[in-house]
Amino acid sequence: MVEAAVASGPPDFSGTWVLNSQRTDFAGERPPQSKVQQVEKQGTALTVTIDEINERGTVHGVARYTTDGEEAVNDVLGFPMTSSISWEGDVMIMRTWGRFGNADIMLIDRWSLSPDGKTLTIARQFQGRGRIVDQTLVFDRK
Repeated sequence: MVEAAVASGPPDFSGTWVLNSQRTDFAGERPPQSKVQQVEKQGTALTVTIDEINERGTVHGVARYTTDGEEAVNDVLGFPMTSSISWEGDVMIMRTWGRFGNADIMLIDRWSLSPDGKTLTIARQFQGRGRIVDQTLVFDRK
């Protein structure tokens, strides 16, 4: 008997995701009061809308990327940041770099979905300002 392999393709992260502060490792950073991430995918276009309430107030941001490796530039709190996306199996790797304030920074986010599709985990490494910080952000599908 011959079994055909089914190509599943990369995971679809589309949906509304609510930060689960109890399961998130903030690596000593102050957690936000709330954070909701809306992800939309159309072809290779990926749009991420973030609404966060933290100690400084409310933050709303929209970032647009492509999942095919092309670079995208987004405004992050007034600073242009460049991102590119690559894949390692079912893990989406988003690299973002640029000058934020007076420091060159890099973020490496590794996005993965739980097998049931209800949990989005982003393993984030921040490099900049003379330090490296590793965080694990866990979001529940709304």
